[in-house]
Amino acid sequence: MVTCLQQSRNDVLWLGTRAGVYKLDLKTRKYSQIPGSEDLKVRYVFLSGNDIWVTTYEKGFFLFRNGKKYTFPTDKNKYLLSSHCIIEDKNGFFWISTNKGLFQMCKKSLLDYAEKKIKAVYYHYYNKDSEFTTNEFNGGCQPCGVFNGENIFLPSINGIVTFNPDNIHPILSYNAIFIDKAEIDGKELQVTDTLKLDRNFGRITFFCSSPYYGNANNQNLEVKLDGQDALDWTEISPDNKISFTNLYPGVYELTIRKLSGFNNIYIYKKMAIVIAPAFWQTVCFRILILILVVFFILLLYKLRTKYIRRRNILLERSVNEKTSDLRNTISTLRKTKDTLNLQIENNTKIIQIITHDIKSPLKFMSMASKYMYDTFEEDTEDLKDNIHAIYSSSSQMYNFVENLLEYSKVNFEDDELSARPFVLHDVINEKISLFEGIAGSKKTIIKNMVPDQVMLKKNKQLFRIVLHNLLDNAVKNTTNGIITFSSETSENSTLIKITDTGKGINAILLHYYQSLSDNFDLKRSKNKDRVGLHIVLELLMILNGKMQIDSKEDYGTTVTLIF
Repeated sequence: MVTCLQQSRNDVLWLGTRAGVYKLDLKTRKYSQIPGSEDLKVRYVFLSGNDIWVTTYEKGFFLFRNGKKYTFPTDKNKYLLSSHCIIEDKNGFFWISTNKGLFQMCKKSLLDYAEKKIKAVYYHYYNKDSEFTTNEFNGGCQPCGVFNGENIFLPSINGIVTFNPDNIHPILSYNAIFIDKAEIDGKELQVTDTLKLDRNFGRITFFCSSPYYGNANNQNLEVKLDGQDALDWTEISPDNKISFTNLYPGVYELTIRKLSGFNNIYIYKKMAIVIAPAFWQTVCFRILILILVVFFILLLYKLRTKYIRRRNILLERSVNEKTSDLRNTISTLRKTKDTLNLQIENNTKIIQIITHDIKSPLKFMSMASKYMYDTFEEDTEDLKDNIHAIYSSSSQMYNFVENLLEYSKVNFEDDELSARPFVLHDVINEKISLFEGIAGSKKTIIKNMVPDQVMLKKNKQLFRIVLHNLLDNAVKNTTNGIITFSSETSENSTLIKITDTGKGINAILLHYYQSLSDNFDLKRSKNKDRVGLHIVLELLMILNGKMQIDSKEDYGTTVTLIF
């Protein structure tokens, strides 16, 4: 929305809006926004040569010159943040109206501030005490004010305010600053240019003043404290009190200042404050402490050197004695190592012999039950289902024993676990074929949703054992449901999910399983319960994989393998 219009030349129109200032070329009918004005709610645009002055709502007034944006400090009450109008008189002053009164300021001072020649600008404030009927001026209109060369006219909530700026003689605050008295912990103290104090006080308050008979808003006193507990320039409260608490002993300089008028010259008042230190805060005490510290360091160094020499002699004797013991221990350990290796080799051979002997009868049982199942012609469906279950279970036992045999070979015959790429879909299908019989007897369907092209580079035999255990658990806990294999792949990882619609896991047991998975330590794991889970976690550590379990009781379980 356009709030004001100003024409600088016959072919250029400046538009103030709630979204900044725009320049419109009337010949080409092209417009562009002034950089830096995007977030300004413009109330008025004032043109002065090539300078563009802008008043805004909530952000004060600005100067745009040569493509740069200049901001100016606000008054102490922040009335200038909502500025309405800028009127320039023939004496080089700007008059800016606001919702809380009228401000007079020197245009040259504003330009010097923009060029960083001065650090502060004096604003002179007028309100109802200056014989206005109201402090609330109006803005957002065109024109928002008029200067006819003699009088200034400004709209307000109670009509037009008019005055001749030549007849306005502002009362300036040019009188000296005085520090009238001081109070230390409530006790009054007369002050001079140098104030000497003991360190045992809590709070000191200074009372300052400067004679001024104009509007109190036009006298702004600031205070600064230089010293160990320094304070940068801070505005003094309206009651003209300055308080400090628990000042550290030392020499301070208290400085009070104010702007005397449109010349932007400060009037200063300074006072020296000397707070006597305690003995332990003096330089002599610190030097003494430093000497004592150096002395104790040298003494400690000498005692330590003597102690180390004596200890080295004792250590040398001890090393000689223990070297002899160590040689005997190494000899004993070598004999023990050879004995243990022989025991491990014998145990491995026993496992391989046992599994090999079990394998053959299980294979025969599987083949016999399959033959019985294929040639059975009776109509007794239950008996046929039982024979089929015997066939499936014996086949499963046969494959599990074969896996156990292969596992023992992998762990004890190979120096390194071989990792070769294989098709994940095919390995899953192998395992599904083993459990289809048992799953079918429980009215459960097993689905393989893993794409054919997904490859996994791990030890195939160990991975098959992990898969066997997880599928076995899913089939055991699922009736009249679905078991689904799926996968996700990325550049750095492969995720394999086994999801069932079985009875799920309660929250306590799920927390135990996941905690065991997250903190599994092969060397410290001695729990004999849930052997299958421990086997899976051990093999996942060997395969450099992780397992995550998500389950809700009566809704099923999802086990995610992450490689």
